[in-house]
Amino acid sequence: MSSIYGIALRGIQQGLASASDNADKLSRSFEPPSSDSSVTIAPDESDGTDAIIGLKLAEHQVKSSAVIIEIAQKLDDSVLDIMA
Repeated sequence: MSSIYGIALRGIQQGLASASDNADKLSRSFEPPSSDSSVTIAPDESDGTDAIIGLKLAEHQVKSSAVIIEIAQKLDDSVLDIMA
């Protein structure tokens, strides 16, 4: 059962990291372009749409991983009931 928890916790960590990265990208998409011509904005950073989609995907990943933890807890309870 511990591997189920490990997988779920890793999913939550990855989802939170992805949410953080996408929130950063989204906030940078609102910054005005630099007057320095040597600084270019990558195409994926110029529009916040990809960052918003990434935030939603990260949200789903965290929620799905939380459901896995709930299921693992139910499995643990079932095993305890069987052994009792």
